[in-house]
Amino acid sequence: VKLSPSTDFELDGLPEGDGTAIGAYGEIGSSSLFAYIDVQKSDLDIQGVDLDIDETRFGVGARSRSDAGELSVRVESYDLEIDIPVAGASADDDGIGVHLGGAFNLNDKAALFGSIGMLSLDETDGTEFQLGVSGRITDSAELYGAWRNLSLEDDTNTEADITELRLGVNLLF
Repeated sequence: VKLSPSTDFELDGLPEGDGTAIGAYGEIGSSSLFAYIDVQKSDLDIQGVDLDIDETRFGVGARSRSDAGELSVRVESYDLEIDIPVAGASADDDGIGVHLGGAFNLNDKAALFGSIGMLSLDETDGTEFQLGVSGRITDSAELYGAWRNLSLEDDTNTEADITELRLGVNLLF
């Protein structure tokens, strides 16, 4: 489960929007090969106008773990939906993403992590970065905090950026 108490949205030609987001991530598989789903809903405000952004990802990945940390690669189907209810306007873009990630164990309870990804969607292409820290609070739960930036650009060089601070709890089974 993840909460983004600070989510910012920038689109060329519009004032900056801000708000919050909530989401969930689930993973199944072994410690080295896995499948996952990641959903997130952002509720933003641009000068009093509501803007909803829904992100959905389905993917597969591989990871290699050691005492020092881990390295991973993920390939996903990515869907982005933007809705402006008051204007009756919406946009949908989907495609694929590839992400490389890693974590460096600070000790047996805490780690620094990050990832870099490339997205190739029907209408836009872009990059995604995430940096964070996690800390295990029990054998089956950890808390984390992360900064994420998603930057997309279309064929006319119009850019859209989503930047957020994420806080979450990972339940480990």
